[in-house]
Amino acid sequence: GQLGEDGDLIVAIDDHRVTSDSDLPDRLGRLHPGDIIYLTVLRQQRGGTYKAVKLPVTLGFPKSAKATR
Repeated sequence: GQLGEDGDLIVAIDDHRVTSDSDLPDRLGRLHPGDIIYLTVLRQQRGGTYKAVKLPVTLGFPKSAKATR
């Protein structure tokens, strides 16, 4: 990926380095609502430097599945 003007860049999923655009959807496809993953992202700081931040993410139901629960 590339660092843009705004937003975070995901660089790792559960401490496994992201190497392609398909890494996140591939990983999410094997998980279930309620599972927790940890995303490591590069976040731009004041002054233009970047900091690695590890964020816990609890997965929910896909929007299309909410009506069928």
